[in-house]
Amino acid sequence: MMKMVLGKGKLSGLIAGLAVTALIATGCSSSSDDTATADATAEVTSEETAEATEAAAEDVTISWAHACGLPGCWYHVPMYVAQNFGFFDKYGVNVDIQPFKSGGDIVQAVQTGDINGGHIGTDPFLVGAPQGLTMKGIYGENKQDWILITRDPEVKTCSDLSGKEIGAQGVGDARWLVLSAILDGCGDGVTIDQVSTIDPNNDYVGVLVSGVLDTEIVHLDELAQVQAQTDDEWRTIAALSELQQLHYAMHVVSDDTIANNREAVVELTAGLIDATKFMYDPANFDAIVEYLSSQGIIKQEDPALAAAVFQQFLDFGQWEKDTNGLDASYLQNSINAQVGAGSIAESYDPNGIIDTSIWDDANKLVQAG
Repeated sequence: MMKMVLGKGKLSGLIAGLAVTALIATGCSSSSDDTATADATAEVTSEETAEATEAAAEDVTISWAHACGLPGCWYHVPMYVAQNFGFFDKYGVNVDIQPFKSGGDIVQAVQTGDINGGHIGTDPFLVGAPQGLTMKGIYGENKQDWILITRDPEVKTCSDLSGKEIGAQGVGDARWLVLSAILDGCGDGVTIDQVSTIDPNNDYVGVLVSGVLDTEIVHLDELAQVQAQTDDEWRTIAALSELQQLHYAMHVVSDDTIANNREAVVELTAGLIDATKFMYDPANFDAIVEYLSSQGIIKQEDPALAAAVFQQFLDFGQWEKDTNGLDASYLQNSINAQVGAGSIAESYDPNGIIDTSIWDDANKLVQAG
């Protein structure tokens, strides 16, 4: 059976169309001698319309995107676990997972109705919200896993970074902003202007392995890769999560989808919650690692390396399994940081851009079993 991808008002339009078909079918007899036939036709057509409407509703597919493409970022993993291990099926929702290059692309696609929703880094959403985005955040991850690592024996604390070359993307990009925030939080007096930032041009692991750089802003999985490919002693100088509470990522969905197919969004969210709980159960660890490392979903094809990375994220608590991951203080801090960076004109209340009722209802489904 062909699946229908739900866009703006598509389901309600289909149901309306079926209703019109029923009216036409029941109103086409003009002879009083054919009353019984018309009544029978109307009854059959009404039953067929109801069955078709129910089938169409059941066959709706929610289109859900994630950034980073494939192989992708680890924070999208629950989506694929939910798909592969049957959690979306458990709650009766069809989900079409679509890899996108960036969170900004996803925000644009949700805004235009090309997709229903997706999983993105928080900042593009926060920056776009004051400009009139018609979408809501429904489930997220509060904590950011960014860390500043080095193998430079001269660097022991942030105060030793003055004049050093640090891998951190270009000015104003994500890793540059993270480095700036870490330096602000270290309290050692070194600012972003006192270091030499080097853009690794997306080769964040390669520049460390080859020795081009000794110090860099990285994710936990990148640290694991560097450790696996070198014999050097890598030290974590600072972790952003320990210095500043800035929000990391969230699932967003269009207002139109909430209005027209809220139940499916709740079911999708329930699948994500259940999959996340499944991931934290040690009994499922090996099966998840085998699946992720063999299907091109993550960058670590070596199961041993994938297992090391997965365990790091579990220990860090990357994925929220007991809360909605939309802590207002984290979101407010991120908004204020974007104001400070000049990306947002003025601060605003994050409660106006999220819908926590979706997670609440989804969690009830999970708790009900």
